[in-house]
Order: sequence, then structure tokens, then C-alpha cells
Amino acid sequence: MEYTTNIKLIGGSAYLRLPPKLAKNYKFKDNTEVTLREADKMVIMDTSRSKLDKYARELLNTHYHLGGKGITREEIYETDRY
Repeated sequence: MEYTTNIKLIGGSAYLRLPPKLAKNYKFKDNTEVTLREADKMVIMDTSRSKLDKYARELLNTHYHLGGKGITREEIYETDRY
């Protein structure tokens, strides 16, 4: 699916108006939380909640060069346990 919509400026905030067909298809209700991610020249809207913790997300970002700061080996493994 591909939709074209407009940005609505209200005060100092910008709001994205979603087409009714899209909102109905994904069962968006009031206060539905979505995640927006930048990908090159696109913004991707993700409706699922990430099950990865902060360190796993950083590891993937580092491995696939998606941006974000690198992490050390000590942060990946619990080296202070032994």
C-alpha cells in the first residue's frame, strides 16, 4: 500500500494525518503508539513493539552499519560474573 498525505501544523507541533483506510486497516485507535524510523530518504512507520533491549539494538546497528554508537565486548558479555 502506498498513501500520500499532508502534514498539519498546529502551534509549534507538526501532525501527520493518516488516511482513514490505513487507520482502519491497522486498527489504529486513539493513543495507538507507533515507531517512526528514518531509512535513507524514507520514514518507516512500525506498528509492532520492539522486543530487543538497548544493547541488542545497538549490536544490530553496529553490525549492519545503521548508525548509533558502538558497544564493547564487556557490554555484550557479563564478564564480571566470574
